[in-house]
Amino acid sequence: MTDTEILTIAAEYRNHTLTAQSGRLFDVIEHADLVRFAREIERRAKAAGVCVGHGGRTP
Repeated sequence: MTDTEILTIAAEYRNHTLTAQSGRLFDVIEHADLVRFAREIERRAKAAGVCVGHGGRTP
């Protein structure tokens, strides 16, 4: 995802919470912090072999 796509999603979900698959709730982080957060999630998922956004592992 591009930073612009991430920020567009953030704008749609501002003042909302996100629910992880574990059921844990997270407040939506705005602007640059959201981009930094999303990039860290992507980085960690890639390192773990998880395909983010598709619910499965990379081939």
